[in-house]
Amino acid sequence: MSDRPPKPPSVAPLPSEPIVPAAKSGPQSMTLPQAMALAERQQAAGNLAQAESTLRQILQARPRQASALHLLGVVVHQQGKTELAIDLLTQAIEIEPRQAVYRANLGEMCRIVGRLDQAIESGEAALAIDPNAVGALSNLGIAHYDCGDFERAEHYQKRALAIDPRWLPALNNLGSIRRAQEDRDGAIDHYRQVLAIEPRYAEAGNNLGAVLTESERFADAVATLRETIRQKPNYADAFCNIGLAFCGLEQIDQAHAAFTQAIKLRPNYVEAHLGLARVLQEKNLLPEAEKAAKDAV
Repeated sequence: MSDRPPKPPSVAPLPSEPIVPAAKSGPQSMTLPQAMALAERQQAAGNLAQAESTLRQILQARPRQASALHLLGVVVHQQGKTELAIDLLTQAIEIEPRQAVYRANLGEMCRIVGRLDQAIESGEAALAIDPNAVGALSNLGIAHYDCGDFERAEHYQKRALAIDPRWLPALNNLGSIRRAQEDRDGAIDHYRQVLAIEPRYAEAGNNLGAVLTESERFADAVATLRETIRQKPNYADAFCNIGLAFCGLEQIDQAHAAFTQAIKLRPNYVEAHLGLARVLQEKNLLPEAEKAAKDAV
């Protein structure tokens, strides 16, 4: 329900001596706080390989630096290596068990790989440390959503919003709960609330476009998804969803291009392969349509 990476915590006060005395520039010649700040800047800017390199140099000198293990877990998760991230966050928690954000992020990563019992356990442990951690509340709600328990999912999202009414992941997740309950108007309202606060929140734009398509408001869906793609040009889900909206408008060439781009961005995207098969069939390109369907299988 959320494609935003877990947010790393603020760096706790750290020793100021150099990590590894060295003449050359780079993390080795920085103090530990400076090196962690550099890694955080690199991660925030999307320079994940550089952030990983910086963090691994920190950990080579300080193998039990929990904040570095945690941030490295976030970085490798963003690179698609979530199982490795889970191992790194588990190590960070063993060193600093009272960091709620470590447990909240571990729970979200476990949810992503389908370990729902562990996700719920980690989320509850985070809240036992900090009952007002809105990220932990929202993540725990998502885990219950994935278990099909929409009542508990809504409970935790609303708890998060009671603490921070502008907590966008919770508003977005409430929209997804309404969508799962087939309350499309309610879903649209929540997604629009998110976008009114932060127009660049791509997931809410993508979700809104999908619900508008389900509501057969295809032109509105296309307009919404075009803006989402403008904000996030490599968003495979948005390309697939705009392809479906183009199908609703019977704009088959545009749908063809959208599904093709979605597959380029995510080669194993089943729904995009199915959408491509559909438009190829509409174009009477039957061998190609059969191949696309087989690719989906």
